[in-house]
Amino acid sequence: MDILVFGAGAVGGYLGGRLAHAGYNVTLVARGQAAAAIQKHGLTVIEEQQQYFSKPTVVTSFRQALVDDAHFDLILLCMKSYDVTAALNEMVAFSPSPPPMITFQNGIGIEETFVNEFGFENVIAGSLTTPISHEAYRTIIVERIDRGLALAPTEAKQDISRWVNLFTGVGIESVDLKEYRSMKWSKALLNMIGNATSAILNRHPKVIYGFQPTYKIERDMLKETLSVMKGLKIKGIDLPGEV
Repeated sequence: MDILVFGAGAVGGYLGGRLAHAGYNVTLVARGQAAAAIQKHGLTVIEEQQQYFSKPTVVTSFRQALVDDAHFDLILLCMKSYDVTAALNEMVAFSPSPPPMITFQNGIGIEETFVNEFGFENVIAGSLTTPISHEAYRTIIVERIDRGLALAPTEAKQDISRWVNLFTGVGIESVDLKEYRSMKWSKALLNMIGNATSAILNRHPKVIYGFQPTYKIERDMLKETLSVMKGLKIKGIDLPGEV
């Protein structure tokens, strides 16, 4: 199977590295310094006492990945949310009829962006709860192994078992969920806890939750999110490792 990973940051490097180590033909779309580092040194994923080394193909643009009429069976969309528009424009220009794609961005509304262009049948929603960091572009570090990957169809009739089995087969705990909006809103809710306020104030979450005024901000933010979910009739669900 030929897999294109569009965006080779921490998430893209982790997924692409594990798939390449397992023997899949992986091509990474990476930026300048990251591309140079992976081309020269390969990609290493460190997961507790295990290390997974691979030498995936590296390109610096989506267009370059399609040189010589290259074919891909799956595209993993791992760019940051603020790069989605530029990525979508490239895909429309150079691959108007792409293979199935899986979105891995945080936030709400990303799936609809791709569905509106390519159709429900080509878009699968993904949420990775595994915390990951990277060093020197070419080393991916899994910070906790008790999390995993959730996938959900963007229309009810989609069969995504093939893709769940793909990731499970390379050692990434994966689950098949039924409703992608519940999955994405639940992930967004988790990402809110102790993150935004801590980043703005440059204080540890323990400090944020131990100080009444900032604790109230956190509480009100989560209550508002839950209220919006209720209004939209979106139920919160358990994600891998977040029960």
